Amino acid sequence: MAPVHSKCQVVSVSDDIRDVLEADWQRDKEQRALPENLTKAFHTSVPVLKYLDWRVTETRRGFAATLLPLNIYSTNQHITHQAAVILIAADYTGGIALGTLLHGVPLVGIHPLSDQYGAYLWGAKADVRWIKPSTADLVCEANISPERHDQIVKRFFSGRRVLETVRVEMKNSSGLIAEANITYWVQDTETLRRNAFDERKVHVLYDHRHSTSAHLIWHAPGAH
Repeated sequence: MAPVHSKCQVVSVSDDIRDVLEADWQRDKEQRALPENLTKAFHTSVPVLKYLDWRVTETRRGFAATLLPLNIYSTNQHITHQAAVILIAADYTGGIALGTLLHGVPLVGIHPLSDQYGAYLWGAKADVRWIKPSTADLVCEANISPERHDQIVKRFFSGRRVLETVRVEMKNSSGLIAEANITYWVQDTETLRRNAFDERKVHVLYDHRHSTSAHLIWHAPGAH
């Protein structure tokens, strides 16, 4: 996967956001959100997803669908999907849907960065309602209402923190298996970096990534 847009190419908050998001979606999708490329990227960055044979099957602005196969690695002692595994699949599905709204911006840890500008995105809270056991391949679908797109984009590109709750439905041939409301925390790296020298403001994930990266480099073969 080639590096995606740099900061100077992303949507401006002064643009007609909805028109830009729709008109330039195909190019943005090819660079950041093709299902097969996202699947490979997540399998590399999150090995458990490769182990489960989880796959991204569809992406649109504010929408994502993924597939969690029923296999020996995803099931419990009853040969149904393990609840925790379903939640993993739902969590990443919702995150992908939210990421499609960040026009041209690479997701840290998933996309290559052409410069230091990108987006941190992770789950902050999940409320799940389990309806019935999953006994077949499971489809997870996350759909963010178009009425929310403008506000999410404006907040992110103005450097403000985004806290957004995304509804994810999990279903298969027997109907709805579970549904979840997952709240995500999103912010750009530039804003986080500005606070990196203020111990009162530095975010724990930003600090963790940099300290952990340094630790891994130090212990890499041939590093010293």
